Amino acid sequence: FSNIGSDPSLCDYILEEKDLRSALMNIRPLQEKLKNFKGQVSFDGSRLNKALFLDRDGVVIEDKGYVQNPDDVKLIAGAVQALKHARSLGYRLIIITNQSGIGRGMFNFSAYEKVNDRMLELLAAQGLVIDKVVKAPYFEKSQYASGLVRKALRKPRPGMFHEAVAEFRIDISQSILIGDKARDLMSGAVCGVQKLFLMDSDQSSDEMNAWKQWPLRSRFESKEAVTLQGTWEQFSKNF
Repeated sequence: FSNIGSDPSLCDYILEEKDLRSALMNIRPLQEKLKNFKGQVSFDGSRLNKALFLDRDGVVIEDKGYVQNPDDVKLIAGAVQALKHARSLGYRLIIITNQSGIGRGMFNFSAYEKVNDRMLELLAAQGLVIDKVVKAPYFEKSQYASGLVRKALRKPRPGMFHEAVAEFRIDISQSILIGDKARDLMSGAVCGVQKLFLMDSDQSSDEMNAWKQWPLRSRFESKEAVTLQGTWEQFSKNF
């Protein structure tokens, strides 16, 4: 601020000169770090983009059941290499994750963010940036306010897809989904994703059976639709 004066009610933040100088001194090192991601983060508003939609637990990081400790975050083997391949093919990388642990009161938003930040940190350390992470904290029987909002986001509903599609101008018919639960495949199908991949796990056979028995499945299948079960290495060959 100058000595002329101002109306504090119109200001979001008051920054002293010494703090501004300190912030400016930190910009150059940050720019150097961002060079590793040059070309990954770009947006052409004149065209539609294709996306690789990803569940989080069991697909990008190991599923240890309601992960709430950042120290427990471990990347799934093969994920980084496959995601880099998808990025090289022009796919946006978007994580869509049910987080009913928030609605259940098992952990709060702060704990969720710490786990999420750790995942993004591990990916960034290997030169990979995620375009967006969308969460659904809703839980039907929740006694917490956080569980009572935006029911449409929770998979198998397609709300998280819609949010990302609107923000990044996604061509859903050219996009791919990778999940580890039948509800992941269901939400992708409802939204119009044509390639649906189910990650191998101890429960993948049961999840695939649940998908095949889903009463609405026939409504969304077409001759172009693909549903595969396998590993990151197998999936990347079908991007």
